[in-house]
Amino acid sequence: MATFDLYGSLDQAINWRDSRIPETRNIRLDYSYRDEIGISADVYVGYWASGYVTYFGDFLTKGDGSIGGTLTGFDIGLNHGGFDLYVEGIDKSVDSILAAGRSEEASREWEASLLSGDDWLDGSIDGGSVKAHLMDGDDTAIISGGLLNNVNGNMGEDRFFLEGGGGEIRGGKDDDWIQVAGGQWDFINGNRGEDYIINYSEFAEKIRGGQGNDVLVNADGGGYFYGDKGADTFKPYAYRGVMIVKDFTVGIDSLDLSALGSYDIAYSGGDTLIGSAYTGDLALVLEGVIL
Repeated sequence: MATFDLYGSLDQAINWRDSRIPETRNIRLDYSYRDEIGISADVYVGYWASGYVTYFGDFLTKGDGSIGGTLTGFDIGLNHGGFDLYVEGIDKSVDSILAAGRSEEASREWEASLLSGDDWLDGSIDGGSVKAHLMDGDDTAIISGGLLNNVNGNMGEDRFFLEGGGGEIRGGKDDDWIQVAGGQWDFINGNRGEDYIINYSEFAEKIRGGQGNDVLVNADGGGYFYGDKGADTFKPYAYRGVMIVKDFTVGIDSLDLSALGSYDIAYSGGDTLIGSAYTGDLALVLEGVIL
């Protein structure tokens, strides 16, 4: 299990298309201990800047003067601030790092291997966005800032806590859990599997279940909800914003109105409108559907 913590206002890509963990050059050894090695280096974050890399692990000096042993984590950042990526919980030989540096393909394979298993991704609270393809395993992603986030959970039963920021989220394969507690998200999709997506945020532009029998819940804020394929369940709450369902299929999809208590049903222009009988507040709109 690897943990990725991102700090600062600059964006970071992890196992994402043509981007990878920042390159370094002009490496200078600052110190070397059995459990920690520190270097100064220029770090590429869209431009070259003065920075540092700290390696954590169990290291040893070989007979030829080279360093071997095991890497358990690293911290890479800029001296003037704005970017810091801290990674821990890995178990890689130092030799594998050196081999990865010999070609771009090997470097990408090494980075992808860090994401094997149940990983934890913590996005920046300082405005930096993260773009990441997680791999197998049941991963957890917490996103708190940045407006250009783009994270795909891929395989495994992943959990997403969206506390702020914006961008796009895809659950990937298997049964995922996505909680939207803050931010302004352009696109949220459970993808494949039986996903559970709950919105506590502001008005959501597009929340999609994807394939599978999904549960979509609007606990606050409202927004546009799509079940997509499968037999999906839509659950609105009273006086918490309007849940607008764009693709409800009678006889396949279902409603969970338990959070409304007593409710009223009305019709307007071919749509079904459901609201609280106590407050009169509209809670749910089924577009193009008459129940």
